[in-house]
Amino acid sequence: MTVLTRNAIRKEMANSEDPLVITPVLDREQVGASSVDVRLGHQFIVLRRAAVTHVDPTDHEGLRSQIQRSQHQVRLSLHQGFIIHPGQLALGATLEYLSLPRRLTATVEGRSSWGRLGLVIATACNVDPGFKGCITLELVNNGEAPLVLYPGVRIAQFVFHRAEEEADYRHVDPVGPGKYDCPIGPQFSRIDRDQEIPFWGQLAMPISVRKPTPDEESHMRTWPTWELEPSEFPWHYDNRETCLLSEGEVTVEAPGQTVSLGPGDCAVFPQGLVCTWKVRTKIRKHFRFG
Repeated sequence: MTVLTRNAIRKEMANSEDPLVITPVLDREQVGASSVDVRLGHQFIVLRRAAVTHVDPTDHEGLRSQIQRSQHQVRLSLHQGFIIHPGQLALGATLEYLSLPRRLTATVEGRSSWGRLGLVIATACNVDPGFKGCITLELVNNGEAPLVLYPGVRIAQFVFHRAEEEADYRHVDPVGPGKYDCPIGPQFSRIDRDQEIPFWGQLAMPISVRKPTPDEESHMRTWPTWELEPSEFPWHYDNRETCLLSEGEVTVEAPGQTVSLGPGDCAVFPQGLVCTWKVRTKIRKHFRFG
């Protein structure tokens, strides 16, 4: 991959088809020799150390609550300072909204002037082709004194690279866009959406399969139905699901467990389960969440 220089960056921004968009650019001098300076936005996510004992990414049911209790959002007005103390982590975002064409990728780098004061910026620094949104900045004060940050100051820089072939962050997943799609401010972590997390943590819970009683089966057949042609796809259960298979055959592969379902089988899939459905023949299932 090659690094884009000033003229190449401006040509990409002027491109009429799938252009590079950075907005607002308040000063032409933000476009440097081989990078674009970006400014600090008005929103921050601040961590509260005493609110929870820990944050466990594999605790699917409790993670959202843990994050909400351990972090809170604040919004500052113009000229209002944000104090970040030594050793503190805070999430900010760029003032600029970025839309990357499918032929470019970007890295987010801290400015040397802030680094010499101890501020580390954007520990997750790669931006994929096709990404759209404001960039969340992981801000850490590694210095010895508190730092005061103001919305609007130039805080970081984008360095652009030309990819060997086109790609698109928003269509990398067959069931939808990436985890952080079109943000307009800093976003909480969504690590619980990593499909491998349940395997390594406490959520490698079993799928239970049984034959329902005649009365249970009669009741289940009143539930909503879903029909699927032969296919294979990943699935992440945001809620517990109970289902009855009335037609067809399917194999469900989960961490440490593989189950096969046929007509008349009732299965319970636990909340947080990540698995792969392999539909062998057209299926019809009756399901209920919760």
